[in-house]
Amino acid sequence: MPRFLVPKRSGEHRAACIALYRALLSQCAAVPISDDKRGALRNIARNKFRANREHHSTRLLKLGFHAGYEALDLLDASASGDTAATTKIDALLSKTPARLTQPPKKPAPKPRKPAPDHLPPEAKTLDVRPRLTVSGIRRIPKLVNAGGVPILRFKKPQPPGLSRLIKDKIKQRQDMFDRINAMQDIWIPLAEAEDTWDTIVKERFGVTDTRSQGLDSEEPGWSDVMRETVEQSFEWYDAQKEKVRKTAIRMQDIIDQETELARQEKAVRDEKRRGEKLARRAEKRRLMASPPEKALEGYTVSTQARH
Repeated sequence: MPRFLVPKRSGEHRAACIALYRALLSQCAAVPISDDKRGALRNIARNKFRANREHHSTRLLKLGFHAGYEALDLLDASASGDTAATTKIDALLSKTPARLTQPPKKPAPKPRKPAPDHLPPEAKTLDVRPRLTVSGIRRIPKLVNAGGVPILRFKKPQPPGLSRLIKDKIKQRQDMFDRINAMQDIWIPLAEAEDTWDTIVKERFGVTDTRSQGLDSEEPGWSDVMRETVEQSFEWYDAQKEKVRKTAIRMQDIIDQETELARQEKAVRDEKRRGEKLARRAEKRRLMASPPEKALEGYTVSTQARH
């Protein structure tokens, strides 16, 4: 293995370590000792591999592999029925520190970022934009179509709350279309069959649906109710599309106003920069027109003022 290559990033080194680790764990389970001691052997292997996984020294890695293969030979001999090897394993276990025979500690989970608080109604993005004054250079937002949901993107990465909102809106729309498809493909044909059955029963046996007893005979049938539900779903979708359209128009209006404010602020900055440049040029001309002594004095004072 080249010396400039980190061992843990070498495929050959990783394959050798994993093979030795698996062989040790499998042979620990085959040693003819009590279950507690077999568990202690497995914990020793896990803890030692975990402690040595960051080693980059060739000398330390060589010692680790040598010790691992010696332990594997001892475990193989004990599993084959060698009583001397089993006795040696018991003796070594009695001398092993308790910290190595205990199960390795699980790494603590990474702390999750706290969920951002929801903005109060008076602080919604569309209600406070455009801002009349900003600190620094004004950044103009961009209107983005995120799966049919218009959003104003100010910077990246996208806030988790906004991602959750987009996902919920897309899922709500897809669930609505799934319900409409289920009604048109499954429930409306079943309702039409139910209406046909009610008509047959009424014509042949004079039995009417118990739903219409005491009610108007023009009560809608099963299929009529299903079709009305589909129409209401489409009406809801049309209303949502109109709401999205108005929101997009409002966002575009905010972008136009932000662009105009940014243009005005840039003009003010350019005018200020131009005035400072003219002032420096006038000061330079004045110093050049003055006598040498006064010019040098004025240059010294100007230099000290800059520093």
